[in-house]
Amino acid sequence: MSGVFRPDMGGKVDQPEQWLGVMDYQFNAADWKRLSSIERAHRCRLLASEALTMAEKAAPDLKERYLAVADELLRLALDLEAKAKISRG
Repeated sequence: MSGVFRPDMGGKVDQPEQWLGVMDYQFNAADWKRLSSIERAHRCRLLASEALTMAEKAAPDLKERYLAVADELLRLALDLEAKAKISRG
């Protein structure tokens, strides 16, 4: 996986660490339900960016887990964006 999608979804970021600390890490399902699919995708991309940064600095036994988390979050973001496009028609 090379680069990370930017939060504005307009490309990739070569230095994902610039997004560290941008998000509040407390998950609230009620808040999540109120977000649009695009807003959810945005948050997934932010979290994926941070997971990739953690992978770069992680011990070998954890690196693959961080990469897997980032991959799943990016896949979820793509699915959410596809859903948003379908619902917009």
